[in-house]
Amino acid sequence: MRSYSKLLVCFCLIFVSVQAKMPLFPALPEGTTMCQLPSDKGPCRAVIQRYFYNQRSSQCETFEYGGCAGNANNFESLSSCRRTCP
Repeated sequence: MRSYSKLLVCFCLIFVSVQAKMPLFPALPEGTTMCQLPSDKGPCRAVIQRYFYNQRSSQCETFEYGGCAGNANNFESLSSCRRTCP
């Protein structure tokens, strides 16, 4: 049992260190700001209300975020969206 515990701890440490080096969102294409990206629900199936900046309407609007992946045009609050995107 001891060796199993050590192996599990080792695996967890490796997993955390690998995850820490991975960015939350992929890099933006050159010349693009997060406010220019479309809303992106992502592949997961949660239903979380978030805000994104809609370039067409020039306003922050709600969308349903799936809980993972997506892109950087994803704000937890209306005020943070408005502060970030003019």
